[in-house]
Amino acid sequence: MKTQIKHQSYDVAVIGAGVAGITVAQLCARQGLKTILMDPTRDHEGNPLAGGASLLNGCIPAKILLQLSHEYHQLQQGRPGLKTKALELDLATAHAHIDNTIRRISNQITASLSNSGVEFLCASGRLLEGKQIEITALNHEPALITAEHIVLASGSHSMTLPSLPLDGNRVVDPIDAMRFTEVPKTLTVIGAGAIGLEIAGIWSRFGSQVTVLDAQNSLLPFADQEIANEMLASYRRRGIDIRLQAWVKQAKIDGHGVTLTCQYPDQPPSDLYGDKVVVAIGRIPNTETLFAPEVDVVLDENGYVHVDEQCMTNLPEIFAVGDLVLGPMMAHKGIAEARVVADTIAGKAAQMEYTILPSVIYTLPEVAWIGRTEEALVAAGVPHRKSITPFTDNPKALVHGMAEGFIKILAHAETDRILGIHIIGPQACELIAEAVLAMEYSASSEDLADTIHAFPSLSDVLRQAALMLQES
Repeated sequence: MKTQIKHQSYDVAVIGAGVAGITVAQLCARQGLKTILMDPTRDHEGNPLAGGASLLNGCIPAKILLQLSHEYHQLQQGRPGLKTKALELDLATAHAHIDNTIRRISNQITASLSNSGVEFLCASGRLLEGKQIEITALNHEPALITAEHIVLASGSHSMTLPSLPLDGNRVVDPIDAMRFTEVPKTLTVIGAGAIGLEIAGIWSRFGSQVTVLDAQNSLLPFADQEIANEMLASYRRRGIDIRLQAWVKQAKIDGHGVTLTCQYPDQPPSDLYGDKVVVAIGRIPNTETLFAPEVDVVLDENGYVHVDEQCMTNLPEIFAVGDLVLGPMMAHKGIAEARVVADTIAGKAAQMEYTILPSVIYTLPEVAWIGRTEEALVAAGVPHRKSITPFTDNPKALVHGMAEGFIKILAHAETDRILGIHIIGPQACELIAEAVLAMEYSASSEDLADTIHAFPSLSDVLRQAALMLQES
């Protein structure tokens, strides 16, 4: 039985139906290009899913549990004027809601692809020589197609520790950590990056005693360090034990939990017990089976595909986007790259601009930033001024009981041009959009200070921070 495909040749073929692959496929199809999109992802019952493994198995479950854990914790703590009784956590219903949401999103994506004229196939694709793709679907024999333009968008997967293999029960990856059927009494998270911190925060709010281990000597070393230090303090205030410069040397798993032997600087090894262990040490691109051996696509030492400013590989008319390309593994990065690729295929001038790419960490408090950190400016010798405005100065934050954190603005000392905006606090992922727009149009801090904001509003803290720079 052969894989059901409509044509043997296409204008555009896209391997991977995450947000980047979906975006480029739709944009190309809407320009009249004969486009095929393939992805092997299926749900727990074997039904095809469009949207990519990360979006559907990681991002959506995480955000639902994040919101649920926040509301659960708030109700437990109580709010002035509200009393709650017999509050109960129902994870089974939460997981059912997650599954329904995933199916709904997938159905919307599938319908949108069809309406755009994209041929969607639940199958994996492997790049062969001569712009050929070998397509393999479940219970089908492989089929071959050719395409004038090929876009690689196969995403990434979680890294593992050789010394601590996953068993899907006691030792799990971040995806399985979103599927716990009960709250672990004790939880150890290995990795204090964005995903590790997100998982730690969720289960801590649900009542788990959480310890986070990371080999780095500082938290979030890629972020502005005043922001990172506030995040560290915030998590420790919540009772989350974050241990830096911690190396896992050995693990012992029994029927009750996992005992890790950890090494710290200038200390003898010590044991740490947890009912569950989550390995969240990062992700690596899905390039292992993406190419036939004779296909000479240039990769770096970590498996990322080398691309130019148009996201084209070293092979003409073969592109790579999303998690396959070096840089933050964020959906909006992949979408931006997809737009560049679609424009390039259409013959339009386009290139990827990473300097105005916002970074977001969906913790509580949220973290978001755009532009350069203060450490980078100091290292480069760039003269600058800064202001820091706490959310305690914002009436809307106080009204909602979410006054933790601050906004930091960095501006050039001579031109006043905004060089970076860094946020830790409520709705940081929403507030950063105004900062991105400001930097996109080379705004000064004075421009931002003169922009009228609604009052009261969380966004007014941006104006307040910019105004502080004018008054300094």
